Amino acid sequence: MLFNSYPFLFVFFPICLLGFYLLYRRQSELWVYWLTACSLAFYAHWNINYLPILLGSIAFNYGLAFYLQKGSKPLLVFGVAANLALLFYFKYFNFFLDTVGAADGAWPEIVLPIGISFFTFQQIAFLVDANASRAPRPSLAKYAFFVSFFPQLIAGPIVHHREIISQYDNDREHGRDFSIGISIFAIGLFKKVLIADTIAPTAQAVFAYANDGATLSFLEAWYGALAYSLQIYFDFSAYSDMAIGLGMFFGIRLPQNFSSPYKATSIADFWRRWHITLSRFLKEYLYFPLGGNRLGPFRHRLNLLITMVLGGIWHGASFNFLVWGGLHGLLLLVQSLFSGSAWRMPKPFAWCLTMLCVVFAWIPFRAADLPSTLSIWKSMLGLNGVAWPEALPDTLTSVLVYAGLPVSGMLPDVNIANGVWIIVLMVACVMLPNTCEIFRRDEASLSVDGYPSTLNGSRSLAWTTSHRWAIAVIVLLWFSLLKINDPSEFLYFQF
Repeated sequence: MLFNSYPFLFVFFPICLLGFYLLYRRQSELWVYWLTACSLAFYAHWNINYLPILLGSIAFNYGLAFYLQKGSKPLLVFGVAANLALLFYFKYFNFFLDTVGAADGAWPEIVLPIGISFFTFQQIAFLVDANASRAPRPSLAKYAFFVSFFPQLIAGPIVHHREIISQYDNDREHGRDFSIGISIFAIGLFKKVLIADTIAPTAQAVFAYANDGATLSFLEAWYGALAYSLQIYFDFSAYSDMAIGLGMFFGIRLPQNFSSPYKATSIADFWRRWHITLSRFLKEYLYFPLGGNRLGPFRHRLNLLITMVLGGIWHGASFNFLVWGGLHGLLLLVQSLFSGSAWRMPKPFAWCLTMLCVVFAWIPFRAADLPSTLSIWKSMLGLNGVAWPEALPDTLTSVLVYAGLPVSGMLPDVNIANGVWIIVLMVACVMLPNTCEIFRRDEASLSVDGYPSTLNGSRSLAWTTSHRWAIAVIVLLWFSLLKINDPSEFLYFQF
């Protein structure tokens, strides 16, 4: 069941919300049981056969956490290993068999349970903190709600126990929470349906062409790379907004997971803004335990590289994700080599260099395999020739032909109109405030320590309970709902 689908919007969510409001008025914890049941039903809708895996994971980790309150390193190692073993089996076992050449049909194809990467990491963090006496011991119902709350269950954010469990007893302003929730959700739905999904065909056409073994021209490769960069940006931004908006309907504030990453002026800055809760998990539960930057420059850079490679592998069982994570690790390593220098690159140049690196690195993230990745990279570097679309003004076409540059037919989605759309969207990414900045004064999301928190928010576009905003939300919802015909999954559902 997709957030951007009619069954969710007009059946599941209204029933869930109505039940919550009716039960919450009774001043009891029945609303926790209700939302947990709704979340489990939401998960079972994808594949009921995998519901026991989620329930078993919740029961196992909750029971183990009771003994970890007393501090037991062997039990902690066992618990983390058990969670990772579950994740490895479903996410990486087929890839392992293929890699070692043992996939001869003896093993059935293993289907990845949706959301397993997110709820596994969430519970590993809980176990580690329970062993260090940093985690409370909630009731089983509250713990199950913390893990399974449907807005963040499938694709994050990776919530921390202290962020959610502490909100159970908060007083809620249902009217204001509802207004904020529907406003943020409307923005996210608009981003998904009318931006991410409209730019997707351009990216799909270019990458499908390359995946079939065809050679792209310079312009086609850059069209595809930029289109996918914008597609995943608005797709993930949309999910992050919709998750926060849905949480606000119930008075639950989820952590900010997205903070204008294409405004970054360095790779480190990019990772402070992109998938913030994953970056936090990798830093606190992998990079710091490896030693962080406390063991000298060499270990610091090695730890950076290891963390990013493992972060890449977390995204999927593929050599492409390993390359993507390794490439970002190398970029962070190079940045650290120059961080001690007195020379500072001007911000516009730093932004351009950062964006070139990010867009270049998205290729293995999206391409089908390494040969396709290398082919697209070669095209982006101009090693496969340059071609320009025929639908150019006659004067410009004559100039290009006279200069010896080929003017030829190109992929249908690689055209001037889409090129203008790409430019407009990139300018919007850089110039406009993000959703959390617009709603910052209302504390619609939780800030994550050590990451951009947009404390000042946006003054000109700040959300208020006004007729202007009410009309804007209605318009966003109206056009989004008209566009929902064949709803597409969010890209991060794959991970």
